[in-house]
Amino acid sequence: MTGKKHAWYIGLLLCFLCILGWLSPAVVHAERVDSYRADIQTAKDGRVTLTEKVSYTIDDPIEQLNHRITMNDSQELNDITISMQAAGQKDAFPFAESDTAEIGTFSANSQGHDLLITLNNKMADEQQTVTYRTEWLATWVKYGNKEILDYPILSVPYDLKEATITFHFPDDAHQSVAYLLEGIDHYQVNWLDAKTLQVTAYAIKANAHGQLLVNAPSTLVPDNRTEGPQSKGEQLARHIDTVNQEATQRTHWQTQTIRIIFWLVIITVLLYTIALWHRKWHHRPKTTNWQQWQYQSAVQTPVILPFISRCTYSDASLFWLIMFQLVAEEHLTMRWEYDETGEPIEAYFRVRSRHAQTAPEQAVLHYMARFEGVSELSYNQLVYGAGKTKQKPQPAFRKVMSQIKRQMKQQLRDQAIYDRVGNRLYQILWFMIVFILISSLIVSAILTVTANQSFGYSLGIVLSLLWLFVLKRAMFPIYLPDGIQLKRYFQHYLNQLPVKQKPIKGWALDYVYSWAIGKNREQYAMMEKRGIVAHHPVLGMFAPIHQKRLKELNSRH
Repeated sequence: MTGKKHAWYIGLLLCFLCILGWLSPAVVHAERVDSYRADIQTAKDGRVTLTEKVSYTIDDPIEQLNHRITMNDSQELNDITISMQAAGQKDAFPFAESDTAEIGTFSANSQGHDLLITLNNKMADEQQTVTYRTEWLATWVKYGNKEILDYPILSVPYDLKEATITFHFPDDAHQSVAYLLEGIDHYQVNWLDAKTLQVTAYAIKANAHGQLLVNAPSTLVPDNRTEGPQSKGEQLARHIDTVNQEATQRTHWQTQTIRIIFWLVIITVLLYTIALWHRKWHHRPKTTNWQQWQYQSAVQTPVILPFISRCTYSDASLFWLIMFQLVAEEHLTMRWEYDETGEPIEAYFRVRSRHAQTAPEQAVLHYMARFEGVSELSYNQLVYGAGKTKQKPQPAFRKVMSQIKRQMKQQLRDQAIYDRVGNRLYQILWFMIVFILISSLIVSAILTVTANQSFGYSLGIVLSLLWLFVLKRAMFPIYLPDGIQLKRYFQHYLNQLPVKQKPIKGWALDYVYSWAIGKNREQYAMMEKRGIVAHHPVLGMFAPIHQKRLKELNSRH
């Protein structure tokens, strides 16, 4: 039983090794091909001269290089010459044909439809460019009044990143020939002039079997004497026409699909823009009542700014503003702890009143009441917790800030600031259109590549996507008339700081708002000039930081 188990394990190991060997590359070359260029010249009698220039990089010492040329059924080799030129050398040296395998010789042997060429030379750690020049008879075949070229290409025994094959016809052929390239997945075909056709192929595997079929009138190679049955010529001609027609129809369908997708995208984005613009501005009031919002509780806190402006504030910044407002309205006292250089490094707060006028202030006072038995609380203790270094805010702090934001949003909804239906509807539509555009972009890019088209349509879809993101930032949220008036009011109010003569609620709210918009230094200087600082001792609590900005406080704590 033990022997059977061992045999089973050995068999399993052998199977694993076989699979591993099957997955591994069969041959590891000490050389690789850096570039491949082929020049194919057709004479009027049907002879074809093939000149291949192949650049090899030799990594390890070798004594042979192998090459392969695939032939069609009728081709006959008439002549072959080979030369090699090392990198940095001025001249190339020729190889002599011989079966002796001596240095400086080559052998050329037919094997089925392949001509196998072996070069004998000692090579190591260098780049070599080899020129293979072969002349072939009976490459073109006459079928009645047609001349058919059935020409194998790219059968070299190495992987190629890119290969260029240039065909030279003996006369103008651009308008008179039909051609078909098969067996190559990625390529481009261009006419360099009326007599020259160039094929650039990409990512070619070793021993690929590309095939070029050309159907030309008999006048293109008038002296050709190689003939074949007319029925075969008609069959080849039909095959070329059928495949080309299918390719043309497929390309036409792909091009039309790209155009339809593009214009549907443009029309959709345009209609959405018009509808959103109309929805946003049809409530727009002609005039603004500046006094309407003066004593509304919703606007008596700087926390409103992120909801009615393009400004964004971190939770830490919003918390500082609420604490400053509580200090300015004498619900809290504030003192500062200094470092050895006299710089304020920590703020401490003591509660004087448990009741405030705005919801954000009241939420913070309730939050501070949780710290029972502590008469004075530091900023870091409130935000990060007792005995903790600054890493991330504690859950209780994040919870209270989320509660404040929800309260503010609900209060603004209750006061008819936001267009609830419009915001929800058009934001859903925005996400749907963005999804459609991204899907369209993927489809368009794929069809563009397969149809060999320019990326103009895909670029148009990308620009439409960018426009949607700009539109979202510029148009949302959608305000009702009261919301638009509130926004105008704040723009008017904030623009006047720090020289406003009639503040909303005395100096206190003006000063806190000046912190929110980065004008607190100017506001403090104005209040000093007007004598407000001297008559309000509470401003002494701000004296240690009156030259700082909100971001500096956030970076310090």
